[in-house]
Amino acid sequence: MALQNDQYLNEMDFQFYSAKLDSIEIVLLTFQDKRQISLEKSKSWFKKNKNTDNFDKAVVSCASYLSYRLEVDYDSAQKSIEYALQVIRDTDSIYGEIWVNLLYGLFIFDCGLYNRAQKILERQFYKTIEEIGEDASILPTISQLLSAIYYELNQISKAQEYVEIGYKNIKNHGLVETAFAGISTSYKLQKNWTDTQNLRENLQDIISIYPQRLKILLNYLQNKK
Repeated sequence: MALQNDQYLNEMDFQFYSAKLDSIEIVLLTFQDKRQISLEKSKSWFKKNKNTDNFDKAVVSCASYLSYRLEVDYDSAQKSIEYALQVIRDTDSIYGEIWVNLLYGLFIFDCGLYNRAQKILERQFYKTIEEIGEDASILPTISQLLSAIYYELNQISKAQEYVEIGYKNIKNHGLVETAFAGISTSYKLQKNWTDTQNLRENLQDIISIYPQRLKILLNYLQNKK
């Protein structure tokens, strides 16, 4: 890999950048719901990159967590997200810490520990505002999960508040899990059939952004109505 003035990367730098590029590929595979390939590449990545950057370790661990979650391998999912929490603390990335804690909040939510999940995600919500700003792209993504949590806690006005924030950036930022949390909460909050119909008519643009799994989940949700 050539650089300016005919200089080349030494072996250590080459491994560093190779690990980073490979971690990006794993994330893209995860976002595309190609979980088996993503898991295979994640395992291989950790074998090759034991001494690499902690940020990249957190990134690949988060990708592994999401894939294991879909495989319903909750022991491995828990180990992956807890390892990501451990290593991201040794970085200077505020955004990275918020993302990892968002996914940890999802894990706790899946466990049915709604009060604990609410505290984790509320902390990240206000940390995002303080450290990054109210226009941060991740803020609506956190809000989508919070809306679902507050609905489960029967705090309906809070659920509505966070749904509205969550929809602001749903087409540009997030995961199937966060989008579904926000949209499903919107359905539950509808007061009549007309409201539900209006929501259905506005979903197509959102669905087209995400993997097919979101459409399948929403079809199931609609059929229950």
